[in-house]
Amino acid sequence: MTINKGLLLETLATIESHPELWNQGAWAVLNPGKPWVPDDVCGTSFCFAGHALAKEGYVPDYFGQLDPGQSEDYAVDATWFIPVKIAKKARKLRAKGEDDYDLRRQHHVEAEEGAMDILGLSWEQAAELFDGDNTLDDLRRIVFKFISEED
Repeated sequence: MTINKGLLLETLATIESHPELWNQGAWAVLNPGKPWVPDDVCGTSFCFAGHALAKEGYVPDYFGQLDPGQSEDYAVDATWFIPVKIAKKARKLRAKGEDDYDLRRQHHVEAEEGAMDILGLSWEQAAELFDGDNTLDDLRRIVFKFISEED
């Protein structure tokens, strides 16, 4: 598997330049007081994996991970992500009062597996990089270690 060095570096740069939108302990979580827009990431904090997915056109899917009829209050940390175009279709279906659950389920990716795939990481590398206790210094060290191991 070839590591996506460009996406690793872009993701790290985003976290460094916007630390207020970084929360290594959660795949994706809304910042307090920010409304959730289903096909946008504005107001959302991500871990490294979530930022990588957002850079590749995925948005958190808080609704899709809920069973039909389950309260939105349970969707605190989105573990599912879907492509923006699917989120927009789902939003239109909901606006018409139609069910969007199957559409979301067909197109979702689990945060860890999706990010691991687009970054070109092994399970071991993903576990190291996505660890919820990583500091920004840890992320820098890990990213540059992975890049140097590829060269």
